[in-house]
Amino acid sequence: MKKIITVLILNLLVIIPAQAGTVGMSDLWNFDGQMIVTDPAIGTVSYTNISGSFDFDMGTVNFGDPSLLFFGLLWTAEGTIENLQDGTYIGHLVTNWGANTYNWDILWDITLQGNTASVVTLDGDGDGISGITITDGVFIGTSFAIDGTLTAVPVPAAVWLFSSGLIGLIGVVRRRQKST
Repeated sequence: MKKIITVLILNLLVIIPAQAGTVGMSDLWNFDGQMIVTDPAIGTVSYTNISGSFDFDMGTVNFGDPSLLFFGLLWTAEGTIENLQDGTYIGHLVTNWGANTYNWDILWDITLQGNTASVVTLDGDGDGISGITITDGVFIGTSFAIDGTLTAVPVPAAVWLFSSGLIGLIGVVRRRQKST
């Protein structure tokens, strides 16, 4: 009897896929992590620390700053991010590297853990390398992975102060209305 129950449980685990990531991320988050560039012919060619932001409400993602150098040239990337409704998110990015511009896509598993979230690049094209092989620009044939941590952007103190003041004023108005 124990064997039958074990087999049934194992079969259920195979049939019911585990949900990846967190569905329905929202708000603005700061990103800190690394960009890993892999050429299938020679392996990993670069680890570069990067920062940026994910704005899930606006559906945008931005990486880099005007002083970030990648192989000696300034580098930035921006684009859109879309929830694929299973905790997986796809980014459609336009990258400026020196005078070169190229497009690429990236597939992420984003998992919320308290007030932070982990960002892990998935193998979007099934070649065994994290990322999706780039088919445009100077990096044709390479895969870019961007992994790291998202931290929630705090609401400014002025917003909290304004909100509490507004609630207080509403209370004063209601009290005056009741007394008349």
